[in-house]
Amino acid sequence: MQQDSRFMTKQYLTYKQVCARIALSRVQVTRLVRWGKFPRPVPVGPHHVRFIEDEVAEWQASREAMRAAGA
Repeated sequence: MQQDSRFMTKQYLTYKQVCARIALSRVQVTRLVRWGKFPRPVPVGPHHVRFIEDEVAEWQASREAMRAAGA
């Protein structure tokens, strides 16, 4: 059964979760975001940001594809 994408909720990840998932430090993730090489977090509150899980997964897949291509 297909779900209507309008009603699907996005999953958000904290910096801590992202760092654990991709094995990089918060400083390294912040640098990659600043350099445009990692998905930008979205603000969810006045002092809080979160990363969209699907975008992080796409970034991981692209890194794996680069490795498979020999880059």
